[in-house]
Amino acid sequence: MTHEVTVINVSTEIDIVAARVQLRNLARALGFDTIDQARISLATSSLAHFLDLGSKFSGEIRLVGCNGRDAKGIKVVCLVYCGHAERSADYANSRDLEKVRWMVDELEIEELPSQDVQVALLKWMAR
Repeated sequence: MTHEVTVINVSTEIDIVAARVQLRNLARALGFDTIDQARISLATSSLAHFLDLGSKFSGEIRLVGCNGRDAKGIKVVCLVYCGHAERSADYANSRDLEKVRWMVDELEIEELPSQDVQVALLKWMAR
């Protein structure tokens, strides 16, 4: 079961701050502890920075609470409107991306048919 999706359009770094606030509020409402609230929030803003979202590229950040595997979780999708996916292979092998990956349970990079790049993070609530 998933909850309502919140979409934050990102064209400046201020939009990323707004996404962090909304994400933290969602995590709190779902019952995530303070440490996991901070981790998913930091992972999201770090990923946005790594992808040049809000500075070089515009895009969106989607937030959704979800249930699965007998636990609650949060899925964050960063969609970067770059019009070319030439950097996506670099993303997958980047050491900078490892700094994001350790804070979440799942991370997936996808090149879209539009040549834009989508990166999804998933954090499950600790039992």
